[in-house]
Amino acid sequence: ELYDTTLGHVGHSWEREEFDLDFKANKPIGDRHHLAFGLSARHVSLDVTEVATAPWRFTAFDASTGTFRDDVPILDYGSSPDSFTRYAGFVQDSIDLDDRTILSLGAKFEDSDLSGSSIQPGARLSYTLDDQNILWGAYSRAYRQASLVERYTKVSYGRLWNHPLVPNQWTTMDFVADPTLDDERMDAFELGWRNRLQENLLLELSLYHYDTKDAVFSGPPIYSTSDVCTKGAELTFDYNPSASWRLRGGYSYSRGKKDGAPQEDFPESMSNLSSHLSLRDDLIFSQSLYYTGERTIPSAYNPIPIDDYLRLDLGLVWRPDESLEIGFFGRDLLDPDHPENMYNDLDVEPGKVKRTFLLSITKKF
Repeated sequence: ELYDTTLGHVGHSWEREEFDLDFKANKPIGDRHHLAFGLSARHVSLDVTEVATAPWRFTAFDASTGTFRDDVPILDYGSSPDSFTRYAGFVQDSIDLDDRTILSLGAKFEDSDLSGSSIQPGARLSYTLDDQNILWGAYSRAYRQASLVERYTKVSYGRLWNHPLVPNQWTTMDFVADPTLDDERMDAFELGWRNRLQENLLLELSLYHYDTKDAVFSGPPIYSTSDVCTKGAELTFDYNPSASWRLRGGYSYSRGKKDGAPQEDFPESMSNLSSHLSLRDDLIFSQSLYYTGERTIPSAYNPIPIDDYLRLDLGLVWRPDESLEIGFFGRDLLDPDHPENMYNDLDVEPGKVKRTFLLSITKKF
């Protein structure tokens, strides 16, 4: 596979050539075991091009080289590694311990030029109480490899006039990569209960605890790593009042700590309710209502509070025949605009999501 990507506004383009080899298989062993396994290999090569673009093409002191330059690109990958190989494999055995209990054990093995070798084990146990109730628990370990931007790319995100160390001159403001970043490691513990109260109503409750080591956080002027703990719960339902009407919804509660300190940059409470109603065989009316709790985004200037908000989406889809679909959708209909997010430390005002309308026409040949 060959990918060619250009970000003209920042003067950055790259061509990625990728070779993949993948094998997967599964096989029953006796009456109680079902074995799944696989192997894969991937080789990636990069060709990166960077140029300085307007309005940034003027002389400034480049702090990383200690020289005055007029050709500092916004994204500078430099002479960083341009080819990588990764080998991976997995094995999993699903064991019927008895008529009610299933145990799944497995692991993923990986060896990469970027992150070295790792083993990611996993286990899941489910128990059927009766025809309506299932209990389950799971543990897994996962790794996230630091990205090429985080490890190797210098980001020149601004220019500063009259820096105390470089008076009466422009100085680049750089976001320096860190090639020593380790992989993030997350241990996930989960418990769940599934209950079919009646034929057309399904309830699910899940509890989780995620423990992440060496999580990478970006923020000028450097990347940093921290230990993060997240725990919470989620309750969902799926209900069909009739053959033509489906309701789905849920509520989630989450709390997080970073190096032991409580974090408020993610909403504690979120909920949603969606409805899909077939007005007739060729006409579907959909409604979705979302609630997101308040939060506070950290910033190098001042913490930015984002209030809780409701979001309403509506859609009407007409299918006159099997080959044609016409849809009209409205999103974020309750407000002309409202803030939802911002990038830590760089923006002084959160971005706002505006009310939008969309007409789609899909024709299949």
